[in-house]
Amino acid sequence: MEQRPSPGRPQVLFPVGPVNASHGGTHRCYGSSSSYPQQWSEPSDPLHLEVTGVLEVPSLVAQPGQLVLTGDSLTLQCRFQAGFDTFSLTREEDPWGPERLDGQRSPDFPLGPVNSSHGGRYRCLGRHSLAHMWSAPSDPLDLLVVGEEPPRVLGLPTHG
Repeated sequence: MEQRPSPGRPQVLFPVGPVNASHGGTHRCYGSSSSYPQQWSEPSDPLHLEVTGVLEVPSLVAQPGQLVLTGDSLTLQCRFQAGFDTFSLTREEDPWGPERLDGQRSPDFPLGPVNSSHGGRYRCLGRHSLAHMWSAPSDPLDLLVVGEEPPRVLGLPTHG
Protein backbone atom coordinates (compact mmCIF):
# COMPACT_ATOMS: atom_id res chain seq x y z
CA MET A 1 0.00 0.00 0.00
CA GLU A 2 1.34 3.43 -0.85
CA GLN A 3 0.56 6.64 1.03
CA ARG A 4 2.06 10.12 0.91
CA PRO A 5 2.36 12.52 3.82
CA SER A 6 0.41 15.74 3.49
CA PRO A 7 2.11 19.15 3.97
CA GLY A 8 2.95 19.76 7.61
CA ARG A 9 2.17 16.15 8.55
CA PRO A 10 5.23 13.91 8.55
CA GLN A 11 3.23 10.81 9.46
CA VAL A 12 1.16 8.59 7.23
CA LEU A 13 -1.80 6.51 8.36
CA PHE A 14 -2.59 3.15 6.80
CA PRO A 15 -6.22 2.30 7.57
CA VAL A 16 -6.88 -1.40 8.01
CA GLY A 17 -10.29 -2.94 8.35
CA PRO A 18 -12.55 -4.43 8.94
CA VAL A 19 -9.87 -6.60 10.55
CA ASN A 20 -9.93 -10.34 9.96
CA ALA A 21 -7.57 -13.25 10.59
CA SER A 22 -5.49 -12.50 7.48
CA HIS A 23 -4.31 -9.19 8.99
CA GLY A 24 -2.32 -10.97 11.71
CA GLY A 25 1.45 -11.17 11.45
CA THR A 26 4.49 -8.90 11.50
CA HIS A 27 4.34 -5.61 9.62
CA ARG A 28 6.97 -2.96 8.78
CA CYS A 29 6.88 0.28 6.86
CA TYR A 30 9.40 1.92 4.54
CA GLY A 31 9.74 5.41 3.17
CA SER A 32 11.20 7.15 0.14
CA SER A 33 11.39 10.73 -1.01
CA SER A 34 9.91 12.09 -4.22
CA SER A 35 13.44 13.27 -5.15
CA TYR A 36 14.80 9.69 -5.02
CA PRO A 37 11.81 7.38 -5.51
CA GLN A 38 14.05 4.34 -6.17
CA GLN A 39 15.77 4.62 -2.77
CA TRP A 40 13.95 3.24 0.24
CA SER A 41 14.58 3.80 3.91
CA GLU A 42 15.58 1.11 6.35
CA PRO A 43 12.53 -0.78 7.61
CA SER A 44 10.68 0.44 10.68
CA ASP A 45 10.70 -1.57 13.88
CA PRO A 46 8.39 -4.56 13.47
CA LEU A 47 4.77 -4.26 14.54
CA HIS A 48 3.39 -7.65 15.52
CA LEU A 49 -0.38 -7.71 15.08
CA GLU A 50 -2.42 -10.49 16.65
CA VAL A 51 -6.11 -10.73 15.89
CA THR A 52 -8.50 -11.84 18.65
CA GLY A 53 -12.09 -12.96 18.59
CA VAL A 54 -11.85 -15.15 15.49
CA LEU A 55 -11.33 -18.46 17.27
CA GLU A 56 -13.51 -20.47 19.63
CA VAL A 57 -13.84 -18.93 23.09
CA PRO A 58 -12.31 -21.12 25.83
CA SER A 59 -13.78 -21.56 29.29
CA LEU A 60 -11.93 -21.13 32.59
CA VAL A 61 -12.49 -23.39 35.59
CA ALA A 62 -10.87 -23.54 39.05
CA GLN A 63 -9.87 -26.92 40.51
CA PRO A 64 -10.89 -27.71 43.23
CA GLY A 65 -13.14 -24.60 43.22
CA GLN A 66 -13.45 -20.80 43.12
CA LEU A 67 -13.55 -20.42 46.92
CA VAL A 68 -10.20 -21.28 48.54
CA LEU A 69 -8.63 -20.87 51.95
CA THR A 70 -5.49 -18.83 52.48
CA GLY A 71 -2.51 -21.14 52.06
CA ASP A 72 -4.31 -23.64 49.82
CA SER A 73 -3.30 -24.40 46.26
CA LEU A 74 -5.50 -24.56 43.20
CA THR A 75 -5.21 -24.79 39.43
CA LEU A 76 -6.97 -22.57 36.91
CA GLN A 77 -7.66 -24.59 33.76
CA CYS A 78 -8.29 -23.07 30.34
CA ARG A 79 -10.64 -25.52 28.59
CA PHE A 80 -11.12 -25.52 24.83
CA GLN A 81 -12.09 -27.65 21.83
CA ALA A 82 -9.84 -26.22 19.11
CA GLY A 83 -6.11 -26.93 18.75
CA PHE A 84 -4.65 -24.00 20.70
CA ASP A 85 -0.92 -24.29 21.36
CA THR A 86 -0.38 -21.33 23.72
CA PHE A 87 -2.48 -20.12 26.64
CA SER A 88 -2.62 -16.87 28.54
CA LEU A 89 -4.24 -15.93 31.83
CA THR A 90 -5.29 -12.38 32.65
CA ARG A 91 -6.34 -10.82 35.93
CA GLU A 92 -8.61 -7.78 35.77
CA GLU A 93 -7.88 -6.24 39.18
CA ASP A 94 -5.06 -4.06 37.85
CA PRO A 95 -6.18 -0.37 37.73
CA TRP A 96 -4.28 0.06 34.43
CA GLY A 97 -6.16 -2.72 32.67
CA PRO A 98 -5.89 -6.51 32.58
CA GLU A 99 -2.61 -7.95 33.75
CA ARG A 100 -1.32 -10.77 31.60
CA LEU A 101 0.05 -13.28 34.06
CA ASP A 102 1.45 -15.89 31.74
CA GLY A 103 1.66 -17.20 28.20
CA GLN A 104 2.50 -20.89 28.20
CA ARG A 105 2.13 -24.18 26.37
CA SER A 106 -0.03 -25.81 29.07
CA PRO A 107 -3.69 -24.88 29.68
CA ASP A 108 -3.16 -25.41 33.45
CA PHE A 109 -2.14 -22.46 35.65
CA PRO A 110 -1.22 -23.67 39.16
CA LEU A 111 -1.58 -21.07 41.93
CA GLY A 112 -0.55 -21.47 45.52
CA PRO A 113 -0.12 -21.25 48.27
CA VAL A 114 -2.68 -18.50 47.75
CA ASN A 115 -3.27 -15.36 49.80
CA SER A 116 -5.72 -12.49 49.52
CA SER A 117 -3.73 -10.93 46.66
CA HIS A 118 -4.68 -13.90 44.43
CA GLY A 119 -8.38 -13.07 44.67
CA GLY A 120 -10.02 -11.38 41.70
CA ARG A 121 -11.47 -11.84 38.25
CA TYR A 122 -9.56 -14.04 35.80
CA ARG A 123 -9.98 -14.85 32.10
CA CYS A 124 -8.03 -17.09 29.75
CA LEU A 125 -7.25 -16.94 26.05
CA GLY A 126 -5.99 -19.54 23.60
CA ARG A 127 -3.68 -18.95 20.67
CA HIS A 128 -2.81 -20.60 17.37
CA SER A 129 0.78 -19.44 16.96
CA LEU A 130 0.98 -20.14 13.22
CA ALA A 131 -2.12 -18.06 12.55
CA HIS A 132 -1.04 -15.11 14.77
CA MET A 133 -4.46 -15.15 16.43
CA TRP A 134 -5.74 -15.20 20.00
CA SER A 135 -9.23 -16.27 20.92
CA ALA A 136 -11.63 -13.89 22.57
CA PRO A 137 -11.24 -14.07 26.35
CA SER A 138 -13.22 -16.62 28.33
CA ASP A 139 -16.13 -15.61 30.51
CA PRO A 140 -14.77 -14.24 33.79
CA LEU A 141 -14.00 -16.50 36.73
CA ASP A 142 -14.13 -14.83 40.14
CA LEU A 143 -11.66 -16.29 42.64
CA LEU A 144 -12.32 -15.66 46.33
CA VAL A 145 -9.62 -16.34 48.94
CA VAL A 146 -10.87 -16.52 52.53
CA GLY A 147 -9.19 -16.95 55.90
CA GLU A 148 -6.74 -15.00 57.97
CA GLU A 149 -3.40 -14.00 56.62
CA PRO A 150 -0.55 -15.41 58.70
CA PRO A 151 0.99 -12.77 61.02
CA ARG A 152 3.99 -10.96 59.63
CA VAL A 153 7.19 -10.94 61.61
CA LEU A 154 8.69 -7.47 61.51
CA GLY A 155 11.74 -8.16 63.64
CA LEU A 156 10.74 -5.56 66.23
CA PRO A 157 11.87 -6.19 69.81
CA THR A 158 9.13 -7.36 72.14
CA HIS A 159 8.70 -5.91 75.59
CA GLY A 160 7.31 -8.17 78.23
